[in-house]
Amino acid sequence: MMIFPKLLFVLAVSKTAFITTKTTIVEAFPISSSSSSSNKAKKGFGGKGVGGSSGGFGKRNDQVPTTHTVDESPTTTNLIKFLLSQQSKGIGPNSNTEVGIEGIRRGLYASKPIKKGEIICQIPSDCCLALSDPALGGSDSPTLAHNGRNFIEFYIRNAQNNMMWSPYLDTLPTQDSLSSSSVTPDFYSQEEIQQLEFPRAIKYAQQRVQDIKDVSEKYGYDYDELQYATWISSTRSFPIQLSSDEPVPEGDAVAKPSKTIRVLAPYIDLANHSSNNANVELHLIDPEKDEAWFALRATRPIKQGKELLRCFGNGVESSVELLCNHGFVPDENKIDAFMLKKGGDDAIESLTGWSTTLEEDEALSAAAEGNMKNVFKLRMQLKRSYE
Repeated sequence: MMIFPKLLFVLAVSKTAFITTKTTIVEAFPISSSSSSSNKAKKGFGGKGVGGSSGGFGKRNDQVPTTHTVDESPTTTNLIKFLLSQQSKGIGPNSNTEVGIEGIRRGLYASKPIKKGEIICQIPSDCCLALSDPALGGSDSPTLAHNGRNFIEFYIRNAQNNMMWSPYLDTLPTQDSLSSSSVTPDFYSQEEIQQLEFPRAIKYAQQRVQDIKDVSEKYGYDYDELQYATWISSTRSFPIQLSSDEPVPEGDAVAKPSKTIRVLAPYIDLANHSSNNANVELHLIDPEKDEAWFALRATRPIKQGKELLRCFGNGVESSVELLCNHGFVPDENKIDAFMLKKGGDDAIESLTGWSTTLEEDEALSAAAEGNMKNVFKLRMQLKRSYE
């Protein structure tokens, strides 16, 4: 069993051993108690009170036209069955959510009207997979490449864990299925990385390549296998910041050092990203109890049929970070203007600092193929964001 912040962490490792350690969370996203008034008000998942009465004059429209097809594939069905067997809530038939496919995009959708502040779905923390050994406080994973190594060791090469977590692992993209529309820039050629042109993006991509190379050489991994595992760690995991129970001196004060581990949260990780229009947030319920939960909570009213969207990463990531860590460039991102205004040695301060104009990039983008599509999309997105 694996419990999260201020709880007993448990990680299934080689053979039948379990490693445990006690930690405390550094609040990085909202936390609540199942006994709080906001949660007591809920009448469970899928029962009365979901969506609520319309109130006011006239009838409220709590539904939008359906644009997705429900994902009834065997892998998704098996994942839902597994999570329901572990007492997950808000998923499966007659619940708050459903997995849907719109074009080539898979995501989570509201299958009922959702109120602002409502817990939409939740999975027990012992259904989450750690990508660091919590007993080491994250010291075994200083880079995402190390998280990738742990993913391979904990869940791919460990036969017992691989079988245990197969309902989730089978839903992840395979190494052979990755496309240029979803890979991070460390998959690009060196020429393509240089074409990003924005110094911070180039730096991130080159550092990731070097990290993967260093870890693969040190531990004897195939580079491509580790690169794929690093991609899984980067694009699908959630960072959890921890503080040690042992305070250390910091000048005249006493501080608790913080470290970060990353976890994979099945089903929760199917929610897609929106920089400007997120309607859900990652939420922890009862982190100080043995039965903790990872959940999605509505940040605004959500109509039935609407896609559930959250902000990836720390919620304030620019398009540079989103491409380098998640493999895509959003259509719009209000954070880019703030990032460019702040500047720095690894930024381009104005449009005149680029080698091409926005109009030239738009023309080049029209004929671009493969990874270059996202290269030009990033360049155009940033150029449109200068104030």
